[in-house]
Amino acid sequence: MRQYLIKRMGKSKDILYRIRRKWTKIRLQPIRVFCFHQVSDTFDKSTMYPGDWTQIEQFKRNILQLKKQYTFISLQDAYKNLNSDWFRAKKYAVLTADDGWSSLKNILPWLYEQHMQITLFVNPAYLKGKETRENGMSGLLTWGELDIMLKQYHNITIASHGWDHTLATDLEYDTFKKYAFLSADYLSQSNQYVPFYAYPCGKHNKQHDDCIKQCALVPVYIDGMKNYSFDGGIHRELLDGMNL
Repeated sequence: MRQYLIKRMGKSKDILYRIRRKWTKIRLQPIRVFCFHQVSDTFDKSTMYPGDWTQIEQFKRNILQLKKQYTFISLQDAYKNLNSDWFRAKKYAVLTADDGWSSLKNILPWLYEQHMQITLFVNPAYLKGKETRENGMSGLLTWGELDIMLKQYHNITIASHGWDHTLATDLEYDTFKKYAFLSADYLSQSNQYVPFYAYPCGKHNKQHDDCIKQCALVPVYIDGMKNYSFDGGIHRELLDGMNL
C-alpha cells in the first residue's frame, strides 16, 4: 500500500511539474521587436551601407516567414502587453525601421497590403532636407514625402531617432536632453507620432535612459534581446540582410 501511494505521489508530482513548465512557457512568451533600415532591388554604395541593406524579395520572404510564426502588433500594443499582460500565450512580434530612408517607399505599400503595423524611427533634422545635404546624408525621406505616406498608409507610426544621427554618447548631456525634447516636439505635430526614442546605433548609457524617461519617452535599443517584460526599455533585433 505504501509503495502504491509513493508511486501515485510520484506521478502527481510529474504531472504538476509538466503543468508548471507549460504554464511558465505561456506566461513568459517573449515579444520580439525587429528592426531594419534599407530595402531595394539593387545596392547603391553611394547612399547605402552593406550591413543595413536587404533586397526587396528577400525582405518580403522574411516577413511572410515571420508571419507564420508570430502575430504582428504595433509598438504601442507591445508596450502595453509588456507592462500589464502577465499571461501572454500568443507569440507577438513588432516591426520597426530606422533612419527614414527613401527606399521605404519600395515596401510600405506591400506592408500595408499585409496589414503590418510599422514604426519608423526618424531624425527630424534630416526631414527638413537642407540639413540632410549638409551632413552628407543623402537618400533620406523629406518631411513632405513622409507626410504623404502617413496620410496614405494608416499602418505607420513615427517616433524619434534623435534630432540627427549623432550618437548619444558623442553629445554633452545638456545637448542630448535639448535635442531629445526638440525631436519629440517636432514629430508630435503628426497624429501618428508615438512617444518612443530609439538611440542611433543603439549607443547609450544609464544617464541617457534617465533623461529619455524624464522626457516622457520610452527608450528603444538594438541589442538583440527579446522582451519578456518591460524592464525600462524596448529591446530590438536586426533584420537587415537576414535570410530566414
